[in-house]
Amino acid sequence: MYNALIIEDDLLIRTLLKRILQKKFQFNISEAENGIDGLEALKKAKPDMIFLDISMPIMNGLQFIEKIKLEPAYSNIPVIMLTAHKDWGTIQKFVNLGVSDYILKPIDPDVTFARVQKLIDNLK
Repeated sequence: MYNALIIEDDLLIRTLLKRILQKKFQFNISEAENGIDGLEALKKAKPDMIFLDISMPIMNGLQFIEKIKLEPAYSNIPVIMLTAHKDWGTIQKFVNLGVSDYILKPIDPDVTFARVQKLIDNLK
C-alpha cells in the first residue's frame, strides 16, 4: 500500500483525487491546503508520492518544490503537478525542477488513473 500527500487548496479537487487514489489504488492519503501545511504534512506522512497544486495561497507549488528538492530526505519523492496551466513553457519549467508528471485540471479520472499507474510501475 502506498502513501500519498495531496497539497491542493481546492477542497473539491482534493476530494476527487483522494477518492480516485483510494478506490483504484487503496492509497493512504494525507492532505494539506497550501505549501506551508504541506511541509508539515510531509514530515508526518512520509509519502511515496506527492500531488501538488501550483497556484495556492501562503506558499505556492513552485516554492514548495524548491524547498523539498534541497532536502535529501524528500528530494527523490515523485511529485505530480496539478495545474490548469496548459502552457507548455509553464509545464516544462516544473519538469526541469524535478516534477515527475502532471495532471491537468479539471481532473479526468481515467487520465489520472493512467498517470498514477505509470508512476507506480516506475516505483516498483
